[in-house]
Amino acid sequence: MKIRKLAWMTAFCIGTVFFLSGCGMEQSPSKISAPASGEQTYIIGTAGTVPKWSETSDKGGVQGFDIDVFQEIAKRNQWKIEWRVAEPQALWGMLDNDQILTIASDTTKNAQREQKYNFSDNYAYGGYLFMTKPDYPAQDDGILSFKNKKIAVEANTNMRLALEQQAADKDIPLEYLYLDNQAAALMAVVNGQADAAYVSRSAGYIAIQSLKMNLAAHDAKYRHNPICYAFKKTPASDQAREKVNAALNSMRQDGTLKSLSEKWFGTDFTYLPDES
Repeated sequence: MKIRKLAWMTAFCIGTVFFLSGCGMEQSPSKISAPASGEQTYIIGTAGTVPKWSETSDKGGVQGFDIDVFQEIAKRNQWKIEWRVAEPQALWGMLDNDQILTIASDTTKNAQREQKYNFSDNYAYGGYLFMTKPDYPAQDDGILSFKNKKIAVEANTNMRLALEQQAADKDIPLEYLYLDNQAAALMAVVNGQADAAYVSRSAGYIAIQSLKMNLAAHDAKYRHNPICYAFKKTPASDQAREKVNAALNSMRQDGTLKSLSEKWFGTDFTYLPDES
């Protein structure tokens, strides 16, 4: 694998982990702009380090699924938006300090976050895959195909917790190989150090479709994380959130969300897999 591709995959993994488990601090002095007349202007935060979701463009600025989705939301609401790129942890502090309206960067919710923020409707779903060599004899039964096998997983993440909980729930004995990131977990399979890697759905599809890794994906059938936007619990943010939800609903109904997901990932991440 080329060094550039491995670095790209690593950047994806780092960005995803921050958004699944991070909180942050103030970094930018800019404030949300709301002019008295003309278009409503909002500043939207993004990491720019999550390939296919939010990444820097060769032409400058940012691009990706999250970028396209919010650009379409803005278009349907006749908003003008500005993008503010910052470290993932810093974005939460910027949200707390009214420097951005929301975060568009593969963000999920959890019980702790829901105590502090209101969230939009879900517009995509994350989840987990077992990634193996193409000749691995996996059946269509999730973790049951990996009894007594060595599974590579990123340490200190929701993925590790989900894998361990899934194994406990199903009473499936596993041998764990804990590594620094999802890129390392995938390479452990390629190099024969592990029978499978447990990674996010998006990381798995990026590995196969964009990085052209000779691997096969197997649905873990477990815990699909809702991807959504976080908003402060204020009347002004609630009004904006309602308009975001209305736009997302129309985008789901007319197929725009599906089309954008297929554009960036080659598959549809906008519905729960068990609802297809």
